[in-house]
Amino acid sequence: MKHLRIEQKAFMRSMGHAFNGLSAFTTLPCDIMFEVFQYLHPIDLYHILCTSKFLRGILQQIESRWAWRASFSHYSEVPWCPPDASYHEWAALLFGPDICDVRVLLISVYLSDITKNRYAARSMQ
Repeated sequence: MKHLRIEQKAFMRSMGHAFNGLSAFTTLPCDIMFEVFQYLHPIDLYHILCTSKFLRGILQQIESRWAWRASFSHYSEVPWCPPDASYHEWAALLFGPDICDVRVLLISVYLSDITKNRYAARSMQ
């Protein structure tokens, strides 16, 4: 087994940068990537979505919807995506960090109120 690992590393070194890490996977055609994606758990798809802008773009395409759907259907313990949400947004809601969008909205409203008050104070002078 150790001999095979050494041969694999030697082969990867001889092929150069094309087979190092994630770059080997990103050179595959999208159809093959979607075939692989459909067998992954939705949380794994979410983590792939977070790895690079390239993979994020691929997993957010409409064409990837069937891979997401297949992934969700293989795991009955994962809540099904509602019809009014996209699969990648639903995965981010289920598996992503706990971020309160309301808090972000309130901060932006507060900052806009401060800006309005500054402009009003300047105009009164």
